[in-house]
Amino acid sequence: MNLHEYVRRDAVGLAELVRKGEVSPRELVDTGFRAIAAVNPKLNAVIDQVVAHARSQVLELDAEAPFAGVPFLIKDSLERTGLKATWGVPLAADNVSQRTHEIARRIDAAGLITIGRTNMSELGLLPCTEAALYGATHNPWDLTRSPGGSSGGSASAVAAGIVPMAHGEDGGGSIRIPASACGLWGLKVGRGRFPQETWDTPDGFISHGVVSRSVRDSAGFVDAIHGARRFDRWQAPPVKGTFTQAAEKDPKKLHIGVAMRGLMASDLHPDCRAAMEHATKLLEDLGHHVEQADMELDGDMFAEHFTVIWAMSTGYFVRAAM
Repeated sequence: MNLHEYVRRDAVGLAELVRKGEVSPRELVDTGFRAIAAVNPKLNAVIDQVVAHARSQVLELDAEAPFAGVPFLIKDSLERTGLKATWGVPLAADNVSQRTHEIARRIDAAGLITIGRTNMSELGLLPCTEAALYGATHNPWDLTRSPGGSSGGSASAVAAGIVPMAHGEDGGGSIRIPASACGLWGLKVGRGRFPQETWDTPDGFISHGVVSRSVRDSAGFVDAIHGARRFDRWQAPPVKGTFTQAAEKDPKKLHIGVAMRGLMASDLHPDCRAAMEHATKLLEDLGHHVEQADMELDGDMFAEHFTVIWAMSTGYFVRAAM
């Protein structure tokens, strides 16, 4: 498969080619590595290629898995035995995980082939991706700009076509911010929708997920990964049908509120306001009712309480990294 054919398809489309026998998982994985070589030197999105790991996954692949053979990237914070997980922290530069997160197990079971790890902000604390350990990641749409963060490496890689979707985590926007900055789809699922580990933050504030070029890829990922275990701290209620079915359903006319003020009670940057106004008009043109619905927040109070939550989460990140 050449790179042009590869980047034209989302994960669902690539998996369909594998099921039809039009391309092999090994060929897809090799193409993924070629895509890294082609664009990553300018982006610094992928910080580690795990060739031997990917080759072994191909040999053990379940051909009936929903994303069988599709190349995938994981954020530098997702632990899996034998691979590095540094959280972008120089002190953890040589850390090799001795445990595997349940999310990683389910990624494998879904047939996704992990070919590398992606850059992130140090400990996932900032909405940009400029870790001291690996340096800055660049936005493929404009190399002078940031892809956002903290899952900026994943977003940059997906936007550049290295993989059709990639793993991220989101507490305060770490999937949604880079998805927005890179023109992708990014969803933070509700607390307890995905399984947790004992080393995750106890408040369930942080959710795993993906950034993707298509909505159906993200929906399919949630279908493949969701479901808490009996002993998980947080349990989301069961859903009727599948997330893929929900994504394909006609929403009919929606009543949509648009907030034009930041969470810190600040005005939007003109570029952000222009983008919001463009999105608002698009929704109206699609037949939806849109009205302004700014949140009445005390910016100082919000910042104070958010800092407390973030400090608690940081403690868990440091403990995991060290």
